[in-house]
Amino acid sequence: MVARRIDRLLPLLALLLGGCQPDIPLPTSSVQKEDAPPVKAVEVPIPPRPHLFFVLERGEPTRKEIALTFDDGPHPEFTPMLLDRLKQLQVHATFFMVGEMVKESPQLAKRIVTEGHEAANHSYSHPNLTRLTPTEIRAEIVQGSEQIRKACGVDPLFFRPPGGNYDEKVMEALIKEGMPLGLWTHNTQDFSNPPAPQIEAGILHNAQNGMIVLLHSSIMPTYEILPDLVAKLRKQGYTFVTLSQMAQHSPELAERIERAKQLY
Repeated sequence: MVARRIDRLLPLLALLLGGCQPDIPLPTSSVQKEDAPPVKAVEVPIPPRPHLFFVLERGEPTRKEIALTFDDGPHPEFTPMLLDRLKQLQVHATFFMVGEMVKESPQLAKRIVTEGHEAANHSYSHPNLTRLTPTEIRAEIVQGSEQIRKACGVDPLFFRPPGGNYDEKVMEALIKEGMPLGLWTHNTQDFSNPPAPQIEAGILHNAQNGMIVLLHSSIMPTYEILPDLVAKLRKQGYTFVTLSQMAQHSPELAERIERAKQLY
């Protein structure tokens, strides 16, 4: 499935970067989330990151490492528990945070970064971006990053669209903002609250080098499986990394990131 999805992205990227409009079907996830009213476009200055766009669905296939990623939040009730458990397990993860929730719990968002995890952008208000205008899409991206910057003191590198919904407009916005699209190799679909053993079995069955796992930060079964899951994956020789670490371990992406940093 990953190979098919990236095959559809490549011609789209080539055309977008060349300033053309593709005449092909656009990739849009079938996962739908509850709609949220779009935020108003506000011009917020952000550091330019030219030539930094790329799509990450899987890390370096020669490295035995896995990235755990947690969408949504920070949640005042669940995120502290999750952070405590990850600290106990000595695992660093990537948190795709919603700007509105960061604004409500800035100290909790800051704790995520302070404890060595990566802060990433999951939009400002968690809408279905494919239903918004280009101006509204940019506002969601920019304001989401701005809230993370204010709370955590860092600029998020990766963006993941809510519900996995993205199209040509979203891709164009990310290319202009220089934000890589952080997708996943395995979607646990834990948001539908399957039994904990089912979530864990799916991850173990699909475990592979460079796997990016999509989880959610407010799901109790996900929280419950972590000690056993981490122990079993470590026994198989896997280490745990953030998305930025995973990208840096790819020779091609590491070179692009370093070159882009020299331009801003």
